Formats: sequence, C-alpha cells, structure tokens
Amino acid sequence: MERNRGNPPAFEYLATEILLCILFYIPNLETLCNLVSASPRSRGLFQTQAPALFEAALNGLNCDGLLAHPVRELVRAVVFVRTLGLPFHTLDEFRYGFLVPKFYSRRPSTTIGSLTDLQVGFDPAVLLSVLSTHSHINRLTHACLASYLARVRGPQFRPQYCPDAVYTFGCGPEEVQWLPAWKRSFVGKPMKKSDAGPPSWVEEMRVKRALWLLQLIGDLQRAVLQKDGATRTRWPSEDMHMFLKMAPEDFIEPSNLAVPSERGAFEEILSVKEFLQSLQSNETKSAARLGNIARQYHELPRPPAEVMSETLATPLPERVEWLLGGQALGPDTRKEPGRLRLRELYKQHKPERSEARRWGQTPSCLFEEAPGVQVWLKLTSTSQLHMEDHCAWPKARFHNSPLSGVRFDSFRRLGFAIWDRKRMHLLGLVNGASNIHLDEECRYFTWESLLSTEEVVAVKAALGDPYPGGLLRQ
Repeated sequence: MERNRGNPPAFEYLATEILLCILFYIPNLETLCNLVSASPRSRGLFQTQAPALFEAALNGLNCDGLLAHPVRELVRAVVFVRTLGLPFHTLDEFRYGFLVPKFYSRRPSTTIGSLTDLQVGFDPAVLLSVLSTHSHINRLTHACLASYLARVRGPQFRPQYCPDAVYTFGCGPEEVQWLPAWKRSFVGKPMKKSDAGPPSWVEEMRVKRALWLLQLIGDLQRAVLQKDGATRTRWPSEDMHMFLKMAPEDFIEPSNLAVPSERGAFEEILSVKEFLQSLQSNETKSAARLGNIARQYHELPRPPAEVMSETLATPLPERVEWLLGGQALGPDTRKEPGRLRLRELYKQHKPERSEARRWGQTPSCLFEEAPGVQVWLKLTSTSQLHMEDHCAWPKARFHNSPLSGVRFDSFRRLGFAIWDRKRMHLLGLVNGASNIHLDEECRYFTWESLLSTEEVVAVKAALGDPYPGGLLRQ
C-alpha cells in the first residue's frame, strides 16, 4: 500500500481503445462525472469525444437509461442553451411545443436532436459543466425527497380515520332522510401507517424533472440578459420581455388549473421550489466539481452537507406497463416469434395494467397526476350534487366535498404532489392497486385530519354550511 501510494492506478495504463470502450459503456451521467473527475486519461478522452460519450451515458445501455425520457430532453436543452442557444423560434414554441409535453403526454411534442450533432465547433468544457450540474441536481433530488419523507415519517404526521366505514360522503344515517356524512361528527381514530421504503423511480424522476426545468429556465434567463441574448434565443423582443417576467411554473401552467391531468405538474414544481427556498437561507455559493466554468451558469442552492457525503443510487424503473394473459408486453414481444404468440393471446385475453402500473411506478405514470393531486382535486371541487327530481335519495354520481375550495398548500408540504400510489396507500390516503377505481370519498375524513383546526374552520365557514360536522380529533 505504502509503495503504491502516489502512483497512478492501473486503470490509467489501459490501452486507449479499451478505456474508450469502457467510457462508452458507462450507464449514467453520475458515473461518467465521477470517472472523468478521478481519471486524467478518461478526462482527456472525454475532451476528444465529449458529445458522443455524454449522449451514450445520458441514454444508458441499449438507450434505456435511468433518466426518464422527458428528463433527458431537459438535460439536452440545458446543453443547447450553454452552447448554441435554443432551437426554438418563439416563446410559444419553446413553452407549448417543448416544455409542456414533458409533463403532459397528450400534447404534441418537439424534441431536441442528439448531442452528437454538435461535434463541429463544440467546447467540451460545456459538457463538463453539465456533468457538474447533473451531480448537483442528483444530490438536490435526494435531499428534497429526504426532506418530504421526514415529514410523513415524523411524529407530527398523525392521520386519523372515520371508525364507521359504512358512512361515506354519499350516504346518510337514515334511509328516509338524506344527510351528507360530512355534516355528522365522528371521533377520529389514529390510523396505522406503513412505510413504503426508499423513494421509487417515479418519485425521484418527478423531482429531477422539476429541478432540470428550474435549471433550464435559470440558464436561459441568464443567457437572455447577456449582450448577445437576442442572438442566442432568436426570439422576438416581446417574447423575451414576457419570458423574463414568468416564473418557472408559469411555463407549464394550464389555462385552467382545475382541469384534471393538468394540475399535477404545477404542484410538482411548486413542491421542489418550496424545498429550494428552505435551503436558500443557509445557501453558500456551490463550488463547481469540474472547474470554474460552471459558475458561468445558473446555480441552484447547495444541498445539505449530510447529503454531499452520501453515496446516492437511483432505483431501477418498473418498465412493464401492460400484461396480456400474464405475459409482459414490451418491445421484445413485438418481434418474431413473440409476435405470433401475441396474436394467439389477443384472441383469448384482454390487455390489463401491470401491478407496477397500477401502483403508479412505471414510466407512463410520470405523465399522470400524482394520486395525491387526484384526490385533492375531488376534495376541493365545487361541483354540486345532482338528484333525481322524483326521488329524495340521490341516485346520480356524488360530487360534493366537505372541504370544497381547500387549497393544496398544506398537502404540498407533505410531498403529496410527488408520492406514488403505493406510498399514499400505505399512508392511508388513497385506494390501493386492487381497488383503484372505487370511490375514495370515505378517505376524505383522513385528509381533513391532516389540516389544522383553524384551516378546516375557515374552509367550512366560507362554504356557509350551518352544519359543518367533520372529524373530531382525539
């Protein structure tokens, strides 16, 4: 050990062809960042083939990287901003053609080309700065998730439930007289909560997607404010002025925030922004890991010191979305001879969502509302109950809520815009994978128990309900 101290490791003596092959098989940006930081020869090879090596690590082996596709597109956009400027001619094209589809899958999407197209006149130092940014965002992601997990794991998080499960918000105590259950008072019982363990891949990608959006907007704002800002963006002057006035969440804000499937991303970004704001009071300028060039760009707050010393690992995604006769549907099953087998299965079975898909832990779930936002949209809804004219008992679908108009603020502080269905179910707040389509009105009592008494009173007072009822805390 003493004899070898100070000598270069054997890794540095590998043949160039072998070392380059290793670099091209690196599965993620974090590993690439660590290697080019620790190995002078690896850094030298990176300088000569930066775009290709960066793109290979970004996509991962077999183009199936750990980063979700929308996150990879945001990373590429940051690279473009730091080099050639964005390839979008107007603010609307950037906002609705590129950013919005990264959160809502039903929107037509504009993608950014491969980084290998940037070989000519390209400064590898820019990609080194993006590697540094990725490492920084990776640690911020884990710090953000740890912060929100601590709140739902701590003693202050004490959800309660209605002990009489028969009564939901569509039922009443007597058959002869309809009375909404929220107008009755129940003594809440402490709910036994379970821990879903470390953050899932979907939970981590929600936070990373928001952080890369914040990084992209910050970098672009800095570029616009430079002397050559108009040249770098090629946008009309009115677009540039409007851009500088917009907050990051404004770029993906739908026209109507009450529209389901178009509110989750808004709350997702606000959740991450609130975490970053909590760091800014103790913020110190973060040093770039790979040189001073990173200081030319927008810097997010520095993560807590304890996270900086941790070894971080991104969980693997659950990729099976659909099953057919118990067989996973994927790219391999669409090839011969799997295609012939599929034809026979389609004659006998209907496709069904996989268990991971129903738990909200597959890549497609990134484009859906987080379950916490889904339930809150029902809870805050101001829709009214429609009853049959000839019957005193309501037969139509029940739409009323005991907390119509309640804000998401208190729930956002608990990470409800981030958690997947499995974690929310183990906390007792949503249905599980087996009964995902059943009504969740009976869980409104539990949601109400998470609010302060003052907030509940204020919401119900605004409703003008003379019989507020609700959940009485023990």
